[in-house]
Amino acid sequence: MCKYQLRLMLLLAGAAFLNMRAAPDMITVHNNTNRAVYAAIYYVPEQVALPTVLADRHGTVTLIPKKSSQKIERPGRRYQMLGLYDRDLYIADSCAALAPKLSVGSLPRVNVGSLRGHTFYIDDVGGKLTGFNALTWVAYTLHFSIAAGSNFLLEEVQSEYSDHPYSNQEAVVRHGTDLAVEEQAYIKERLVVVKKTCETLLATTVADDAVPRVALCTSGGGYRAMISTLGFLQGAQRAGYYDLFCYHSALSGSSWCLGGLMHSGLSAKKYQERLSEYLTTSFLRDNDNNQVTRALLKQYAFTDQVSLIDFYGALLAQKLLRVVAPNPHDLTLSQQIDMVQPSKNPFPLYAGIIDQNDSGVYSWVEFTPYEVGCPDMRSSVPSWAFGRTFYEGRTQDFDPPQSLGFCMGIWGSGMSVNMRELLVDYKDRINSSIIISKLVAIVENSSVSTSRVYPAKIANWTLGTQLPMHECEKLTLIDAGIDCALPFPPILRPERGIDIIVVLDASRDRAWLHALLRSAEYARERGLKFPPIDTAKATSSVCSVHEDPTDPTVPTIIYIPLLKQATYQHGWDPGLADFTATLNFKYTQEQLSLLSGLTEQAALMSNDMILAAVKKCIEKKKNKGSVVCA
Repeated sequence: MCKYQLRLMLLLAGAAFLNMRAAPDMITVHNNTNRAVYAAIYYVPEQVALPTVLADRHGTVTLIPKKSSQKIERPGRRYQMLGLYDRDLYIADSCAALAPKLSVGSLPRVNVGSLRGHTFYIDDVGGKLTGFNALTWVAYTLHFSIAAGSNFLLEEVQSEYSDHPYSNQEAVVRHGTDLAVEEQAYIKERLVVVKKTCETLLATTVADDAVPRVALCTSGGGYRAMISTLGFLQGAQRAGYYDLFCYHSALSGSSWCLGGLMHSGLSAKKYQERLSEYLTTSFLRDNDNNQVTRALLKQYAFTDQVSLIDFYGALLAQKLLRVVAPNPHDLTLSQQIDMVQPSKNPFPLYAGIIDQNDSGVYSWVEFTPYEVGCPDMRSSVPSWAFGRTFYEGRTQDFDPPQSLGFCMGIWGSGMSVNMRELLVDYKDRINSSIIISKLVAIVENSSVSTSRVYPAKIANWTLGTQLPMHECEKLTLIDAGIDCALPFPPILRPERGIDIIVVLDASRDRAWLHALLRSAEYARERGLKFPPIDTAKATSSVCSVHEDPTDPTVPTIIYIPLLKQATYQHGWDPGLADFTATLNFKYTQEQLSLLSGLTEQAALMSNDMILAAVKKCIEKKKNKGSVVCA
């Protein structure tokens, strides 16, 4: 998706530079109302600062009879010395209302620019004409269908799900940024396992205060990241250093791997064997429609809303979690409290972000089996209460926990990216300053630059308090990969005191360096410790070590990008394979084995460097005392 949108943006930039208009094309407008409506396309200035600014009609007015469709010519974008103009479809009940010039906000309208597709809809919403593009129409009709069809099932569904382990338990907001006592207890037990593993692998005795805290950090990237993470975990388990990890931080695709694996209780190899049979068809195929419908009805029964993320998460659960449970929609993040054991697994950290008022200022949200919290909000809530309505720090309802599928939908909601974020992601990879300047002019001045496709919105747990963001009734949660494809923020927190971070970066299209340098930039912005990065070494080696020789308290980073290896499958390059594209949701068993085998070998090849870093850290702690925060 990003690649094609980028190409369109480059075409627009070129047209702007040459002061040209793109060739017109045709759009289809469906009138879903029971009355005839009139429609016309208008050029709208993208920087609308005054209510007196006028939209300029292109062509004639089109009559669209009730319950019918019409094709309308979509003109190219207009570029003039006075500024940039986009195209909106204005809708009215009379032809006369659609004058040659209109006040911009005078009538219902929908943006029909090229990035919005070729199909648009008109419906009557609460007595008002409303326009939709194809994606917003799916979300709207999904909610409408569930609402309309649920009346006779609503009571039954509420009754079925009202009896849950936390049905009589009030949740309270926990203030502060310190770690949950449950997490601290978990890590204390996990460090016992880490100590034994160090002593076994290094054939030495390790003092309690010299045990290193090692974290695994795995990237986003859809199924590619999920499968790459599975392969790496198999290699780490084969080599024996999997039990060196205290934490596993994941986002987007790698969080799909971690979420299912933690629930399964299986080894990475056995989990992949069972999962592989479900990946041969897209997540849109071979689903239990009754289970999906039931999951959506449950969401509507308790929240009175169903979004595109609910549907997306339900389909992901059907495809990725059936290996874990007969009805994957019954799985919740809070259930991992009983299933995750320190003696078997690192502590799981799943990541999402909040975009504060569509400003591009992101706050990272941490999901663990015990809590969901945001350091910027200086607060957290029990994981089973995430999504409940809070006021003045206490829950106002006793709704059941959100499903793990819904959480996976949030973690992997890359479709919620907006045009401004695409520009930020790609501008460092384009060498032409002229193109960049035109892209900036188009996107940053665009009326659609911050719009998202129905992202997940969750009740704000700080509402009614004096905690940060307390003024927002809802929080917009999106894929953390939109900010950075590597989930460093949770493991850079001083409270966790990480000594070594092993990074598996499954980014494609040679984007590894972008994610790593963005992580370093984040650390600088927040005053967090991060070692200098040798960029040449990071992008040319299967495994590279980065440390700060002047400051022993800076964590060591061991970086493993998704690179071809001369000794693996005759130098097979994952960046050149079509099936490793981020939007591919179908893998044959051969493709899955090929990709996971590559990262499994990378994990094995990294063994010596990882053990050397661990040994060095132990010596440093033994000689100079622990620098880890308790």
